[in-house]
Amino acid sequence: MQYASFVFHNQKRLDNPINIYLPQSPNAINEDIRGENNSFANYHEISENTKINIGSIQITFCKTDHPVETYAIKVSCKGKNIVYTSDTSFSARDKIVEFAKGADLLICESSLLEKYVFPEINSHLTAKQAGIIAKEAQVKKLMLTHFWPEELPRKYVKEAKKEFSKVILAKEGKYNIT
Repeated sequence: MQYASFVFHNQKRLDNPINIYLPQSPNAINEDIRGENNSFANYHEISENTKINIGSIQITFCKTDHPVETYAIKVSCKGKNIVYTSDTSFSARDKIVEFAKGADLLICESSLLEKYVFPEINSHLTAKQAGIIAKEAQVKKLMLTHFWPEELPRKYVKEAKKEFSKVILAKEGKYNIT
């Protein structure tokens, strides 16, 4: 995005800088992104208090539990809400449940399967944990994403459906949200 903004600006195809939102840490990565000379961008640091308004769309953030500063994101527009968990540990369960409460769609990372016996507090969720969060948040639909390539995606759906019935898989190019 940074380089494209630079090229498009030089080609007179982009009049205004793009906005890039990023967490403060890790500091080295933040500084590297901000220090890019080949960009036409404004940089904004996000936190749990950040609210971004773009027309009728509002974007809010909830810090998750992960070794790198990471945020769940809620996009709200005309009474509809989509929440994306980002990478997180199940230890952030209560925060994510509250943040996603009643969402139309919860897009939830589910990197792990229960059969591998990962500890309850890990940097990622199992599909079962994603289902628990969806059920407790009373969302309308759960979309699973962030799978290990060695596993069949249907295994994630089967595991999540033990906790929450309305589960779909994220598939690139499959959904048209218009």
